[in-house]
Amino acid sequence: MIAQAEEIRDYYQTTALSAYDRWGGLTGAYHFGYFRNPKINLLGKQPEEVYKQHMRSHENMLKLASRFIGVKKGDFIIDAGCGSGSMIPYLFESGAQVLGINITPAHLQKARQRMQEHGLTNANVVLGDFSEVPVRSGSVNKILFFESLTHATNQEKVLKEAIRLLK
Repeated sequence: MIAQAEEIRDYYQTTALSAYDRWGGLTGAYHFGYFRNPKINLLGKQPEEVYKQHMRSHENMLKLASRFIGVKKGDFIIDAGCGSGSMIPYLFESGAQVLGINITPAHLQKARQRMQEHGLTNANVVLGDFSEVPVRSGSVNKILFFESLTHATNQEKVLKEAIRLLK
């Protein structure tokens, strides 16, 4: 059975207030990480050290992903399924204008807090479904689906919307 949009929203709304706070930490990233040193061994380490390395792995991955997509000054980027806005500061550092879109109000609240903490004035987040983005056709340089496209209830519709938006 394919999950409906409401089920997906409700799941993320609930988790935004529990496990995500614990594991998202300062970076706001949850599901991924990148250890630059492949010999890091966290087995038997104190919880504080595990958490510190976990956060470092998130930050490494966010930086790597931001560099990988080749953000340029003046780009208009949509972070589709932005969650708590973990990528936004890294995209913004390159001088891009960033619009995050997400279906979960609790995550957007966290994203707004993150943007305020980082002093991000050229970024915004909106509540919505990334299959219907409130942006003019042909006005977007890049669209980022960082761990989000897999949750779309209609991936074909989302990709058609991406084609509409991209320059």
